[in-house]
Amino acid sequence: MNCKHDPLRHISYLRQCLSQDKKPLGLFLGAGCPLSIKIQSGEGTLPLIPDIVGITAIIRDTLTKSKEQASHFQKLEEHFVKDGNKDPKVEDMLSHIRALRTVVGKDEVRGLTAKVLDELDSKICQIIHEIADKTLLGNDTPYH
Repeated sequence: MNCKHDPLRHISYLRQCLSQDKKPLGLFLGAGCPLSIKIQSGEGTLPLIPDIVGITAIIRDTLTKSKEQASHFQKLEEHFVKDGNKDPKVEDMLSHIRALRTVVGKDEVRGLTAKVLDELDSKICQIIHEIADKTLLGNDTPYH
């Protein structure tokens, strides 16, 4: 599958999302900015907050090791392989989960129930929050 970025299509999607009343919306704005802030680690210097590839790797690693989520996450990953996307990013995962959630109803879709989809969505968002919730200190004043 050869994906091309079409800015006009994405602007149209953004307009549709913003025009919907009471529809949850999440955006990664300026997601690369924290890459310029380095912290010391046992491995040398690392970015304060990883890029999307790094965040995706952390999510994949965490969910693969999770007793509760491992089998469900594996099933989700299989969806992408079957659909020809062998390297989905966190945005792809969340979009896929939420798209399935809109059609699952009280049944299951592609082997995942509404409860499982909600749990995966919640866990991924929790991991992102833990990764991105960093305190910056400057002049003795913490900034979030």
